[in-house]
Amino acid sequence: MKGAYELVLFLVEGPTLYEASNVHPNAIRGALSYLVVLEGISLLRTENAEDSAAYMATMARHEQEGLGYEISPHRARRSALPKLQKRYVVEDLPGIGPKMADALLREFGTLRALFNAEKGELRRVYGIGPKRAESIHALLTAHYDE
Repeated sequence: MKGAYELVLFLVEGPTLYEASNVHPNAIRGALSYLVVLEGISLLRTENAEDSAAYMATMARHEQEGLGYEISPHRARRSALPKLQKRYVVEDLPGIGPKMADALLREFGTLRALFNAEKGELRRVYGIGPKRAESIHALLTAHYDE
């Protein structure tokens, strides 16, 4: 099926995988694991025919119409901890990873101070050279064009 279709999905219907046959549960687990891990095939378990139909209708709608709204690429990284929120904001600057984000926040203390920094001030942080300082400054001072 992978050779013929872009997306392959195995739908396993029913409340249990193991009681409906005489196959050992480890054999079933092994087969499903092989499909998902080694073959890259998606697996979905549903409770009954009605649940399966609802999933298929939802997947068809998403395939044809999309979600109907935009998903933020940062959604998975949200945190309730202010320290992490600040670091994640800084990590989205050009060429900045977790260690450099921490260094910038230690140097400037607040996001406001960092975002108001001139190129020369950015370069005070070890690892921020002229090119990186320029790209950060350019991003922070560029107008938003929709």
